[in-house]
Amino acid sequence: MFTLSKLIGNCIEPATFLTLLTFFALALQLTHSSCAKVFSRRMLLCMAACLFCLALLPLGMWALVPLENRYAKLSLPENVDGILMLTGDEAPGLSEARGLAVAGWASQRYIHLARLAQKYPAAKLVVVGDTRPLSPSQKTTTQDIARDILQNIGVPLERVIFEKASRNTHENAHFSKNLINPAPQETWVVVTMAPHLPRAVLCFLHEGWRVIPSASDYLTDGKITLRLFTHMSSNLDLLNLAAHEYYGLFSYWMLGWTDSLWI
Repeated sequence: MFTLSKLIGNCIEPATFLTLLTFFALALQLTHSSCAKVFSRRMLLCMAACLFCLALLPLGMWALVPLENRYAKLSLPENVDGILMLTGDEAPGLSEARGLAVAGWASQRYIHLARLAQKYPAAKLVVVGDTRPLSPSQKTTTQDIARDILQNIGVPLERVIFEKASRNTHENAHFSKNLINPAPQETWVVVTMAPHLPRAVLCFLHEGWRVIPSASDYLTDGKITLRLFTHMSSNLDLLNLAAHEYYGLFSYWMLGWTDSLWI
């Protein structure tokens, strides 16, 4: 199920989806049917127009704004029992090859965790997840990357607990709940990037664990405005991320991993 969900998720990203359609249209050109070739040319023309619009208009930013704004104004309490940081883009394979801890988009999460660790000196710190299925390595683990980064930014490792088995957000919540076994009265904060928070919170709620979301970073200014992008590839990256998150919200609900599409 994990591999299938990742495969489908990659296929529905706009850039990947259009690429697959392009190969299909080119395959039609190799047929002996004149109707198929005419349809293929029209299909390629439509896809070129769609790609141009997707790259030029801020559709990715517009799609991300509701996700990022959902918990943007939420304040943290005075006392916290623990902080969960969800891993995401750490690359054990690349880290092992280069001899350097590579965390990609997840880097900001470590900085935010360090900030919260300083604010709440008595709170437990939990680094959740294993990214090796997406970045295979011989020896280096996601936890090795986390230890390296946290130690270098001043977070005492003796405060940190590692959850090493989960591979996606659903498993993050499920395995963390089993590992920590939090008391009902305890207050826990979950840290991840802002677009990911709605899905993460829904997963923890499904496990009966009401966590407080805290965004480590944002990709938009929270406003839906009309402006043309000059960096088309960046806009497509934002659109791919938005598609990934909305697909995640829908698929998790369909699989019974969350109790609703939105909260």
